Amino acid sequence: MDNRLRYQKSFLIFEEEDGGFGGGQRPSGHVKIEIRDGKGKIFCNVGNLSGENGKVRYKLYLVKSDGLSAVPVFAGNILLRGSKGELEWNFAPNDVNSTGI
Repeated sequence: MDNRLRYQKSFLIFEEEDGGFGGGQRPSGHVKIEIRDGKGKIFCNVGNLSGENGKVRYKLYLVKSDGLSAVPVFAGNILLRGSKGELEWNFAPNDVNSTGI
């Protein structure tokens, strides 16, 4: 097994780039990507988001880019409860969502 698939952890903190999605405060959140023994899991937590009474949907994508092109991989919908939401997604790190990536 590739050593990168034995254990790897990445932690990404969201920054607000576009305004208008906050629920009264500045939006916040993070994503933790963890690979352990050839299995991958993503944990996503967001807060202070506006759901606009169910009119706005938030989705999480992984994006692979080589500088010339980008390939998005849909990880799932982030379900909001009030102004907070979370998503947990399992994936195969050697073939993410059957894309070959």
